[in-house]
Amino acid sequence: MAKGKKRAAPAKELAMAKGKKRAAPAPEVSVEVLLAQIPRAQLEELALHLYNGNAASRDDLVAYAKRGRPAPVVAVVDGEDRRGTGRFDAVDGESLSRVMAYLRLADRLQAVVCVCKPWRRLRSARGLWGRIFCNNVGLLSGGLDAAEAVPLWDSMSLVGPGLAKLVAWLEHKDAVDALGVRTGAYGSTYLSSAAVVGALRDLPGLRHVFLDGKQINAEIMKQRPPCLPRLRTLAVGTDVNGSAPHFGKWIAAAPCLEALEAPDKLATYASLSAARHAWRDARGGGDPVLAHLKITGMERQDYRAVSVAGSWFPNLETLEFNANSYSEAGWDGVPPLHPFPRLRALKVQRLATYRNHFSTAMLTELVGKLLAATPNLRAFQVRHGICYSKPPLPAPAVGRAFATLPASLRELALSDLRIDPGDLDEANELEVLRVNACFSTGKKGPEPFRAAWPDLEIVVDYEDEDAAT
Repeated sequence: MAKGKKRAAPAKELAMAKGKKRAAPAPEVSVEVLLAQIPRAQLEELALHLYNGNAASRDDLVAYAKRGRPAPVVAVVDGEDRRGTGRFDAVDGESLSRVMAYLRLADRLQAVVCVCKPWRRLRSARGLWGRIFCNNVGLLSGGLDAAEAVPLWDSMSLVGPGLAKLVAWLEHKDAVDALGVRTGAYGSTYLSSAAVVGALRDLPGLRHVFLDGKQINAEIMKQRPPCLPRLRTLAVGTDVNGSAPHFGKWIAAAPCLEALEAPDKLATYASLSAARHAWRDARGGGDPVLAHLKITGMERQDYRAVSVAGSWFPNLETLEFNANSYSEAGWDGVPPLHPFPRLRALKVQRLATYRNHFSTAMLTELVGKLLAATPNLRAFQVRHGICYSKPPLPAPAVGRAFATLPASLRELALSDLRIDPGDLDEANELEVLRVNACFSTGKKGPEPFRAAWPDLEIVVDYEDEDAAT
């Protein structure tokens, strides 16, 4: 080889050199992101930890953030019983656990129980059984911002003693952090109240609970299962039984509740007031940590609770309620609203009743007082709905209800309303306008809206063929 020339590396050596290169380390998550991932109740524990003179390292923040996440999948340990399973001998326990996690709960359970002995060991994989939803509970409950929406595809059918058998079969009952149960529908009963009581009692690690059906009654609300003091999410559907006083005492025993969804027949002024006092007492006089409140149902909602919610629950970040009682009872004005200092998302729906629509004047007063009480609002949704009068009434005009929007608002969603050019002449920092069954200048579709507000992102969620009639 000539002097001064470098010997070309053989292809094999190059391949080996490439193989030795280490992948670039993942970027470190910032402290701000870690703090945002820590649940509110855990943040208070961290603050108390610091107040007592203790130091908090980055590892401590990571540990606090992990408490609010589902339990990780625990790999199945390799051993002699992992042999003789054909091609699955080559699949390590961790990979097998992760593949199983993508199956529906019913399919996962069937595979683990029926395939072979090695797969039965997946019963010990905590992450595979962390969330149990049955009988399509997500159809009527869930969807809170604070919790993941109930995955309908992962809901399995359980009747009779099925729920009790499943809970008894679980090896790590404390690893279940979410339970969704629908006890019946359309006059049929799938599960008894005793089965639900047993599940709540035997799953102490529950943090998110979704319940619906006629068998969700006072017998359940009288119980104080071990999960209740640490419960973070409670969603109760509209088909439940039970009384508002029992419901108030029930949720009063859950001072760590961050998200609450309940029908108006249970979430009354009196029941929420009782819970508020109990939560403050349990927290030494501190404000409740409730951040997400959703009041559903077809009953007449108690607007005293809505009007004082900002004072009772100053940590509220999202609020949803129905407004049809205003027009149903006869319009006598919107009651004064206490400010919501931290509210960032507000949804008002069912303004229309079976016989009446909101008028433009009523809408203007309601929207004006709501916006005045929510200075930091970022998303505002108004779903007017339609009445069923004959002949059908035209959709009410927006008028000047949304003429002046707060500077913090970024997204506005409107449904079943007439919006004309000039109705949003002071949109400030608004970025997105969502319209559902709305029309402008007598025309349907997104084009009239895009022509009137070219600087906004226009999203048409649904076009009603009869909207302009």
